[in-house]
Amino acid sequence: MKPVQEGIIAHVRAITHATDLPVMLYDVPSRSGVEITDNTVTRLHDAELIVGLKDATADLSRSTRLRARCGDAFMQCSGDDATAPAHRAMGGTGCISVTATVTPALRALIHRVWDTGNVGRFAALRDMLDPLHAALFNESNAIPVKAALASLRLCTDDVRLPLTRVTLATQKRLLAVMPHLMLAEENAAQQPVFALAS
Repeated sequence: MKPVQEGIIAHVRAITHATDLPVMLYDVPSRSGVEITDNTVTRLHDAELIVGLKDATADLSRSTRLRARCGDAFMQCSGDDATAPAHRAMGGTGCISVTATVTPALRALIHRVWDTGNVGRFAALRDMLDPLHAALFNESNAIPVKAALASLRLCTDDVRLPLTRVTLATQKRLLAVMPHLMLAEENAAQQPVFALAS
């Protein structure tokens, strides 16, 4: 099933009328087979049916266009870890992250340092995390994530069919990048989130 834009709007309207919870739209055409247009996002926002968008289109100019249409309060989160730093630079507000499953403190830290204007540290964290993003997206999600978490003894690497266990090549990539990152993750987790005012 590949809905038209009016069908997407009707579907979101039905969801919002069935719940009191805020609704965030998820645009992931590689999985859904249909793109949600800027006009559809704007219409849903203007009708107060959505509070934000998780954008996995990799269209980095989109956040600027949507900010002009929907305003600064509209949450725009990247749905793609590898391009999330560029998404922030283009006006995005955050990331709903796969990589944060493995390195939550580092993924939170990169957004905090962007918010404080520390572009040098932001770039260093971006570059540090890039090999992990590449390894985690080397195969279909959640295969590499489960393998990474299994290597940390947080779960098993079992997945349901039609997914299969991680390949040896991806497992080697993960094992090559994770030891250094886990030390950095431990250090980041020990840093205070908020500084006390003097």
